[in-house]
Amino acid sequence: MSKKKIFIIGYNEFNEKMYPHLFEFLKLIENDFELVYYGKDDRGYLSYSQTEKTTGISFLKKLRVIKSYNSEINSIKNGIKKILESEIFDVIIAIDHSAINYVSESIGNKGKTKLIFWSHDILTNDNPLYAESKYIRKLIENNKINIQNFDLIIIQDQARAAVLDSVLNTHNIKKFYLPVSVKTDNNSPGIAAVKSKREVFETINLLQIGFICEERFSDNILNEYLKTKTKINLSFLGHISDKLKDMTEKADKKVSLYEIQSSYTEMRKIISNSDIGIIGIRTKTLNNHFYSKSCGQMVEYLRFGIPIVIIGNEELGEFVENEKCGVSIDDCNELNKSFEKIISNYADYSTNSIKTFNKYFDINIYYSDLRNNYFNIK
Repeated sequence: MSKKKIFIIGYNEFNEKMYPHLFEFLKLIENDFELVYYGKDDRGYLSYSQTEKTTGISFLKKLRVIKSYNSEINSIKNGIKKILESEIFDVIIAIDHSAINYVSESIGNKGKTKLIFWSHDILTNDNPLYAESKYIRKLIENNKINIQNFDLIIIQDQARAAVLDSVLNTHNIKKFYLPVSVKTDNNSPGIAAVKSKREVFETINLLQIGFICEERFSDNILNEYLKTKTKINLSFLGHISDKLKDMTEKADKKVSLYEIQSSYTEMRKIISNSDIGIIGIRTKTLNNHFYSKSCGQMVEYLRFGIPIVIIGNEELGEFVENEKCGVSIDDCNELNKSFEKIISNYADYSTNSIKTFNKYFDINIYYSDLRNNYFNIK
């Protein structure tokens, strides 16, 4: 019996430079289905809309930008359309807003094909791009129409689903709740077990991962680190903004910088050496508020039993406080107190961190249900 076919429209190449929760989900699908993955959409071009109000740019240059943008979008549309015209799929999974419209434009009568929308980020009405860009507003208006043809929405939790419903009028579409989840491996349980017994700290190793920039409080984290007299090592792992690179170079204390790694093994080795993970969210939108089941950085800390400090996000902070796997603060001037609080009871915080991962974020909790009951594979 031949495997059923799944077509997934993503937004980057299928390799270990994509988000781990997406990559590991795709690898599971590959085991059970014939998978076709198209890894290119206009996510990287959405910020183009800011040029609509840009001053100081010549008319001819603006025309060239628009022409290049439209050419790229047409290339994406044609690539998807070509695949959908050449094969019949049992399931199509469209990731994020643009893919909804590309599928609807290309598929025509979907027949028995199951259409699934997998929501990662939500373009909420309070996003500055929504107010600034006619393109974004048109995109969302088309989404509201085209998503009504979809059979299922995969989204991280009920709170985020409510936000999505308010944006796209998707209240009547069935939901499957899939937190940002990754697989366990052979190394993380053992490392977590060692951390959960740790009591003595000569030096505290702090780590922030992801996009290292002002929007993530990285500048304030660095400034607080420079002021502390406690024995602390600070590391940044991920894409590091030019401003933060410049700040670290001029700092009178060493900061370890790790660019995006070529494999998850390398990335996770760096993460596993930290004692406390830091997550900062400065942007205040609905998409960035409801975050407790959608934060990939948190999952990577928890899998190693690493307690977390949350800066500036009430909902995510409440989650780690309730699970007793971290501390929530409003401002970076509270960082040192938060470190002291965690270190004073590190074993319990660490134990609760791995428990939280096992309870919510192990993908094996969810995948078989999704495969058997929602992809119609018995």
